[in-house]
Amino acid sequence: MMDAMPSDTDAAYLAGMIDGEGSIYLRTHRDSHNGWSLRLLVTNTHKPMLEHLHETWGGRPVRIHRSSSERARECFQWRCYGLDALVPLQSAAPFMIVKQPLALLGIRFLTEYRLGRWGAPTEPDELEAFRRGRDRVHDEMLDLNRQAGGWFRAR
Repeated sequence: MMDAMPSDTDAAYLAGMIDGEGSIYLRTHRDSHNGWSLRLLVTNTHKPMLEHLHETWGGRPVRIHRSSSERARECFQWRCYGLDALVPLQSAAPFMIVKQPLALLGIRFLTEYRLGRWGAPTEPDELEAFRRGRDRVHDEMLDLNRQAGGWFRAR
């Protein structure tokens, strides 16, 4: 985890990396109490750049990302799952151009709907509203990621 909050320069750099080389999505997670886990990934062939992201923002250690193509260059991946992605997304979102709507949905998911069994409402009506809201965020994120293969412009 981070020792101190990264600078605005670090946040802007991360925003550019996510806009150009990153992915933000919800993945079905069979062990998760609410069904989905937020994923923030940056994939690139330059390992030192990704190691810098890991040193600055935390997340999982950089790993090799295997391609199905024999001709592809060796790629590496920096990953943040679940709440580990919250601070990087909150910091980078103001500087993002292309994927800002996805980042904002990811933040919303993590702050409002990642409560699961420990914080979800217990009353049936409230629980149903919680699930509908969570499902709307999931559906909006899917729609944005489907637009032109995930490439879209912030409004």
